[in-house]
Amino acid sequence: MFNILIVDDSKVSRLLVKNILKQYNFKVFEAQDMMSVKNNIFSKEIGLDDIDLILLDINLNDGNGLELLSFLRDKYPKIPVIMISGEDRKDTILNSIKLGAKDYILKPFDKDTLLNKVKSALTFKKIGSIFKKELEALLKDILIEISRSIISKYPFTLLKITFENPEEVILKNCKEFLENSIREIDKLYLIGYGEIIILLPLTGKSDAEILLNSLKEKISALCSNFQSVVASFPDDVQISEKPDPQNRNQYRDELLKKLGLSISDDTR
Repeated sequence: MFNILIVDDSKVSRLLVKNILKQYNFKVFEAQDMMSVKNNIFSKEIGLDDIDLILLDINLNDGNGLELLSFLRDKYPKIPVIMISGEDRKDTILNSIKLGAKDYILKPFDKDTLLNKVKSALTFKKIGSIFKKELEALLKDILIEISRSIISKYPFTLLKITFENPEEVILKNCKEFLENSIREIDKLYLIGYGEIIILLPLTGKSDAEILLNSLKEKISALCSNFQSVVASFPDDVQISEKPDPQNRNQYRDELLKKLGLSISDDTR
């Protein structure tokens, strides 16, 4: 469960955001002024060290939100901050980003905009902890499968499924359904919030698409909106004559690109 702090002097605004986020199993805390955050006294239950994300209004009763943003970047640099404001001035938005804000939400906003921004910021933060191990395992296993495929001449396929704004319980149910629907030799990785990769050894693209089509109706019933992408080795990589084991990393990166994934150098 993620801990989110809303800093806004408007009780109505705080309640609106809180009600949206609680539907998706986020634990929400509130602060109505800058000093309660600076002094770390906004809650008896939790402190800033345990906050995963801050939603910060620019205009506060006891100061400017940009001042608090600067303080947070200096003292708590690991907490992502999203600015929320009715101000759509370009210089204000650019200044927020320059001071370290991860994103900027204009009031009024709809539920989907808020959720997309929040989940994007949390995924960025948690990729270094919750999802990083899954991602590292995926990268390692792809290299193993490439070597195995080159030797055996059997293909393998990666299937990426992305769910749009799933509630935590729904995402858990979808993940369990997929785990129960694949073979023992297949592997499933949760690499981001609502982002799943399935590794299908000894499986070509056409067979992977048949599997996907057989699962679509059930996935749609459980999880509503989702998107899928398929990438296969060796079909979806550039090979001049025959696969070269020395080019495993290149092949892996081409498969990831086909799936729409960009991996930072420190994760490789």
